[in-house]
Amino acid sequence: MDNKEHILQSKIVIEFSNRRPEERGRLFATFSEIKSPIEGSIKISLGLIKSLPDLIYIRTDGVAIGIELKSIGTRHDRLHLLSQSRLLMSVFKIGFFCDSIDMFWKIIETNSGGIDPNIIIHNLNTVASRSVYWDVVKNANNKVV
Repeated sequence: MDNKEHILQSKIVIEFSNRRPEERGRLFATFSEIKSPIEGSIKISLGLIKSLPDLIYIRTDGVAIGIELKSIGTRHDRLHLLSQSRLLMSVFKIGFFCDSIDMFWKIIETNSGGIDPNIIIHNLNTVASRSVYWDVVKNANNKVV
């Protein structure tokens, strides 16, 4: 995750802690980034799941919401975005891409308002390049669920 996404994640976690202190322990950060092949091998041997979303929010009814953070203006590997989209759809009952604090709150308060991974997959299938700008991929159809 690049610096902009770390900043977004930090702001979300801090705001969540301040606005909902009674829900401490319901929002998890995953930190699945790796810096080297050796670190990646070690983390995978310890149970790292590639493409796990940046945040997981557990609702009071036990439903887990996967939230993959992206920052406007950042570039991403096309295949990695596909992998993240597929994981959000297959593992989580509710899963979205998110690129703002306001979008985060809509996701956890309404179970909607994020960027649907199906739309990202559709948009990525129209791109031939290996890396893509987040803005282009998320806006190809201008659809937010």
